[in-house]
Amino acid sequence: MAIYIVLIFYIVLANLLIGNKTDRARKRFCICAFLALFLLQALRSYTVGVDLQAYRITFFNIDGLSFIKSLQYGNSVRMEPALVGIMWIINKLCGSWQVFIVVISLFINAVVCGFAYRNSKNPVIFILIYIGLGLFVFSFSGLRQMCAIAFTMVAYDAMLRKKFISFILSIALACICHISALIMIVMILFYKKRFTFKWFVAFSILMVAIMLFAQQIAKLIVPVIFPRYVNYLNKEYTFGFLGLFLVMTFWLLYAMNYYHKKVKKNNLALFMVAIGACCQSFGNVTTITSRLTFFFIPYFALAFSNSIHSESSVFSSQEKRNLIVLYCIFILLALFLPNILEGYLNVTPYQFFWQNQT
Repeated sequence: MAIYIVLIFYIVLANLLIGNKTDRARKRFCICAFLALFLLQALRSYTVGVDLQAYRITFFNIDGLSFIKSLQYGNSVRMEPALVGIMWIINKLCGSWQVFIVVISLFINAVVCGFAYRNSKNPVIFILIYIGLGLFVFSFSGLRQMCAIAFTMVAYDAMLRKKFISFILSIALACICHISALIMIVMILFYKKRFTFKWFVAFSILMVAIMLFAQQIAKLIVPVIFPRYVNYLNKEYTFGFLGLFLVMTFWLLYAMNYYHKKVKKNNLALFMVAIGACCQSFGNVTTITSRLTFFFIPYFALAFSNSIHSESSVFSSQEKRNLIVLYCIFILLALFLPNILEGYLNVTPYQFFWQNQT
């Protein structure tokens, strides 16, 4: 557990030492953050991450198989072709499981930190929220979905630049990592729309309706769209702290952006936040919607980090921004560390790969 606490304080210390005033400073900070996140993931043992054993078994089972047979084996264990293909290539090149982990960790964390640098005016807040809302810890286990999330972040950048072919290609690559990434095609529906007060009211009503009728809606939708997940429907509905947190954050973000007249600047991110909050409003009624929420967490981080960075707002002074960073630390520690203490996703105890060579 100590290594995760050190990570959070390293992120904060790097920001305080490097600063946040210039593009160069933000770039240096994102490089420092990338190195920490990447090394922590790349050097871990296969015991760190609840699903990692299944990936490791697949990696060694396809050794010696042809490419087509490897894909067929991956399909038999419900694993999308992208990661199976990478496993097959690495098996042919060197046969090292740890090289596979290094490659995946490099890709995921390079995309996340690059996204923070290009889009966030306050990347330390972005990274802390990325860690605090559990997406970083999830990336220790959900390799397929995290690769898909990374590709959808690339798609978001393409959409902002109106590069529609790049957008479609990125979504397609995301889907061959994890089919649930298809939900992010909704970006194309909202990139031209302005997040007005009417949209805010509409999404708020939708969230409340989902909270009230989550079980009934799930029973109608899941058998049609996700028939193999029917058995994952729960009989009792629990909203949970994360759902409440994300819905309240959506309301807070709109209020902050509306007050400081920054809705246009954060327009697409706010739509993504709204859809993510709707997904999480289903609570625990099905694991599908909670997994979909992970695709939208980067936009909570993005919208929040940009919303508190304004030279004309009450958060304009560096001193006040530092106070906000410290405030976020306590919130994130409160959210993040209890999960670690409970062995969330099997990320504790942390072990380096050389500590477990069996």
